[in-house]
Amino acid sequence: MTRIFVEGTSIGALTCAARLKVKGYEVIVIAKGASIDDAASVVRSDGFVFDLADTSLTVPATFRDLFLKTGAAFEECIDISELDQALSIRWVDGNQVTLPGVGVASTANAIEVQFGSRAADQWRNFLRAGSSLWAEHRLALESVETHDKAVRLRRLFATRRDDYIRLRNRLLGTAHLRDIADSYILKNGVTPSAAHSIGIAEPYVEHTFGISHVKGGMCSLSRAIYERCVELGVIFQFSQSLYDQNLTADDHVVQLTSRRDNFFTLLLALDGTTSGLLHTNIFYVNKDVASSKSHTQNQGHLPEISMFQVCAPQDELMHPPGSENWTVQVPVSMIGFDWTDRDMQEMFSESLLLTLEQFNVNVRERILWIRVIPPKDADIDPLSLTPSVTHFIDTSDYPSNSVAFQAMAATRLAIHIHQQIRESAK
Repeated sequence: MTRIFVEGTSIGALTCAARLKVKGYEVIVIAKGASIDDAASVVRSDGFVFDLADTSLTVPATFRDLFLKTGAAFEECIDISELDQALSIRWVDGNQVTLPGVGVASTANAIEVQFGSRAADQWRNFLRAGSSLWAEHRLALESVETHDKAVRLRRLFATRRDDYIRLRNRLLGTAHLRDIADSYILKNGVTPSAAHSIGIAEPYVEHTFGISHVKGGMCSLSRAIYERCVELGVIFQFSQSLYDQNLTADDHVVQLTSRRDNFFTLLLALDGTTSGLLHTNIFYVNKDVASSKSHTQNQGHLPEISMFQVCAPQDELMHPPGSENWTVQVPVSMIGFDWTDRDMQEMFSESLLLTLEQFNVNVRERILWIRVIPPKDADIDPLSLTPSVTHFIDTSDYPSNSVAFQAMAATRLAIHIHQQIRESAK
């Protein structure tokens, strides 16, 4: 029987493992952590649970299909709640817009209330463009049957890295509208300068299929897929690496390529609650303020803060009663800054709290504890020196790196591996 080794316990990796096990292969998941609860994308401490990656769920049909094909009902394994109001965007100039969790027309209506009918018309055109691009990509992706077709597809849709910005600027004429568009990919760990053109489809996809919260956080979804894998017979080897395995030329290896750009993450355990915050909150600093702060920060060797996001899930399973858990993230540069330096981390955390106070949000006296997760370069280690056949779960053909798109990419890869093995057996 062909052995397939899957690296890590990300949702993409677990999805691929489950899909391949259903096909009858021997699937072994190799994880560095001591258990499924030691995933790198979650932090637990003192009753607080913090998601470090994607914090909301869209396109739930992706997971309904996964559970159905692996012999279980999604709704019986996972408790999700649709977010009526999913995204709050604030600017230091006083503007603010709250966007719904579902309803393409509703988002344009919300923008019209704050910025006028002309802005709403531009946003509708932006969503229509995203709809067309998503339909084109989805049709092509779902028709991929062989690896060669997948390669041709990537070449077909290959674009310059600035194509997202070029399209966004062509369709949206104001800085506020462009910030709104950027918020969707930023909250999924991709900066505008690194986004592909398909990124303009992210708002359309989210508001068409809805945005939900997974009760207990994304770790609850990971555990549910893990339990499906265990029931199917997937083998898990914890506290190990791929280099601990005796790989042969007949083995296949699956790895996840990360599209998450570099983010400085501040975890805040807070006493009390904050009014006016939604599940996901994006804050944009005025460009003049950012430039002024940048001069001061650079004197202290700190990068500029032009935007940041606060995820504050209102979920009693993720924090003790009467408290809050905030995951605050800022896109930063790795060039010229030593993020391993503790003094650097402390100074940047203080700068971030000061920036938050520009929006009249002061949490200093409520802080129970703080933890810093510094940015780091991608640590994927392709097994180029091993005899095995290596495959990658790659979300670059999708609007963002959200867990739904990771699962879609993992499903597509599982189909490809299955076909490749069948072809080689002929």
